[in-house]
Amino acid sequence: MLNVDEEDLFFGSPRSKFYDVLLNARRSVVESMVDEFLDRYAAMESILSQNENFKFEDIDSFILNEPDKLYEKREDLYIDLSTKVLTKHE
Repeated sequence: MLNVDEEDLFFGSPRSKFYDVLLNARRSVVESMVDEFLDRYAAMESILSQNENFKFEDIDSFILNEPDKLYEKREDLYIDLSTKVLTKHE
């Protein structure tokens, strides 16, 4: 098994690096990114709810039944959001 030092700049999980970035970025940048993320989430919920076949329970079902897909998407989101925070932080 690979010994990963979570404190190393080039190692660690996307999640740990995301929180490193988040906790060290300017507050205004973090607030802006959280607002943008929540706007996107709200828009997606609104679009999904317009589909007459959609039920919000489907989201809970996906979380329970597709943990691998959920994990992969979440890791991608950590990387994407970290990149956005870093580019706005410069």
